[in-house]
Amino acid sequence: MVYHHIDDGIKIRGLQMLQDGWEMPVVLAALNVSRSSMERWMAQHLLTGSVAADRVLSGRPRRLSSAVIEELRVLISEAPSLYLDELAEWVAVFHDIPISITSLHENLHAAGISVKILRKTAAQRDEAARAAYRATMAQHYTAAQLSESYARGQRYSILPALSLDGYIAIQLIPGAVNGHDFFDFVVNDVLPQMNPYPQPRSVLIMDNASIHKSDALREVIEASGMCFLVIIMGCRLSTS
Repeated sequence: MVYHHIDDGIKIRGLQMLQDGWEMPVVLAALNVSRSSMERWMAQHLLTGSVAADRVLSGRPRRLSSAVIEELRVLISEAPSLYLDELAEWVAVFHDIPISITSLHENLHAAGISVKILRKTAAQRDEAARAAYRATMAQHYTAAQLSESYARGQRYSILPALSLDGYIAIQLIPGAVNGHDFFDFVVNDVLPQMNPYPQPRSVLIMDNASIHKSDALREVIEASGMCFLVIIMGCRLSTS
């Protein structure tokens, strides 16, 4: 069998499904993994409390594809005030590519997109308005007050599920959403509100974000009797 990487979130979900009473063959089919792999994860979790494989990270820094770089270029042109950590979270959520801030900066720099360019683009939008704003703030606030007021706190992500009748499920998650978070949301919060096809609420439609295109998620949805559709962003559905 050819080796392929399995996300730790999928391993954890498999152990949780077994703990919740799912039969081993059903779990193996839903996650598309072998019995030996599942038993290895169970043993490792029992001994170490973790399913993560022991390994040392090495090699050259991650390089983003030209398609991802181009999407970043568009995103930055539309929102040039975004921080590098926010851009890194966007890459992780929409392309399922974990990347450090340092590697992301190197990728942007290699593509000719530097932090100085981003700041210059934002500053040149309306320098007169910015100058007036700075003068007003300096007149009414001290530097210490401004520093405290604009300190960034915990960021949250919202996972919603929307039907023709309104929201059927919603979950608030600290930080960015990963594949495990999304899988857990769909299985535990969304599917219980749905029905087997062709009843109402029997078709689950998502865009083509990387965390949505999971074979394990598709297996669970279809095993529950629902239909699963992934729509490419920019395409329009037609009933004609």
